[in-house]
Amino acid sequence: PEPHLNLAKLRLVQQDPQSTLLLLAKLRKKFPKHPEINLYLGYAHEKLKHLEKAETLYRQVLHLKPEHHKALLRLGAVLIKLGKRHEARSFLESLTRKYPIYSVAWWNLGIVYYQLGELQLAENAWVKAIDTDESGYYGIRAKQMVNGNLPFHPVPNVNFTLASNLESQKKTEGWIAQNLGIQNKNLGGLSNKLMADEYWIRGSTLWRLGQFEDAREELDSLRNKYKSDALASYQLAIAYKDLGYYYGAIWAARYCMDALGLYNNIEAPKFITQLRYGPYYLDLIHPISKQYGIDPLIVASLIRQESLYQGEVTSSAYAQGLMQVIPPTGDYIARQLRWHNYQTADLYRPHINVAFGVYYLDEQLGIFNGNKYAALSAYNAGPGNTSIWNKLAKNDYDLLVEIIRLDEPQEYIRRIAQHYSVYHHLYAD
Repeated sequence: PEPHLNLAKLRLVQQDPQSTLLLLAKLRKKFPKHPEINLYLGYAHEKLKHLEKAETLYRQVLHLKPEHHKALLRLGAVLIKLGKRHEARSFLESLTRKYPIYSVAWWNLGIVYYQLGELQLAENAWVKAIDTDESGYYGIRAKQMVNGNLPFHPVPNVNFTLASNLESQKKTEGWIAQNLGIQNKNLGGLSNKLMADEYWIRGSTLWRLGQFEDAREELDSLRNKYKSDALASYQLAIAYKDLGYYYGAIWAARYCMDALGLYNNIEAPKFITQLRYGPYYLDLIHPISKQYGIDPLIVASLIRQESLYQGEVTSSAYAQGLMQVIPPTGDYIARQLRWHNYQTADLYRPHINVAFGVYYLDEQLGIFNGNKYAALSAYNAGPGNTSIWNKLAKNDYDLLVEIIRLDEPQEYIRRIAQHYSVYHHLYAD
């Protein structure tokens, strides 16, 4: 059944649960005891809000394969959606005892306790979610619940120099020297070896000449050449940042962290993390965010998710530029802003793209009365779809994420929340 199952998975990824359901229902008649067929058929029913059917299928998976992690997690979530709180409580308590590393299970258990009025137990469960995965989405939401905050609240005082200043750099380089057992001397500058590398010579020269596509090929080759070298990757990250190749800086910093065995952005030295989450295009982000009264950390998080700070990128849906504005939306915004002599190609110009993207985000915030989850969903999947989901969720942030039928906006919101947590860690004063 594998080819048909893979086709069903593809259709589910392509946001077609009805087609997936029909395909898997036929497949299940031939292979009724295949765990993955039952699992993905459960996914399809859950997406279509056939929750009782999804519950039955997840239980069937667990009957066939009691340790199936995905089925365990989905069953807990479906029981909550169905309002079977006491059953969900018993199930999730058992699940967290057996698999205490599941942050999402602790989060859901906290939700059940909260709904049952067991507030201290809810807080205890959320603290476990934080301890399990502080920088993951459910750990972040658990921390907000413990502190009594909504997502993205309160809006912080932002200081973009906090993690990127010279003092932060010196502290980080002392840490690198100690961990690598090397002398702490000019660690932030390119070594003679890197300066003499032909990839750097060609790439940096081409970049300064404005031949960006050719320059990126050379600079990416250099980055990949030294990806397992922590110090070289650190130096390249700084050099790429100074050059203006922010995408390269982000990836070089990632390689540096990997080579140093750092896998948590919150626990890593801040100067390294800020190379991955730098205040890039700050000259554009800061004034336009202030103009619209939008938290600049949300704008930075959105840009990171949309394009990873690549101003020239085009998506498969033809979205363009830093904030991935599609041409029809660009035309609409140009009319609203009375932007003279606008052309679609202007979306690749950062100062136009950011102005348009923030305008559109602000419009969605207005439509959804400041609900930032709904506004982000609308930015990604359109206000029409989001209006339906938000009405069903009754303006509940967490319920909205669960109700969204499409995988992409669900994951989009979660990822931006995670990015925001890192930006807040670095730049909230």
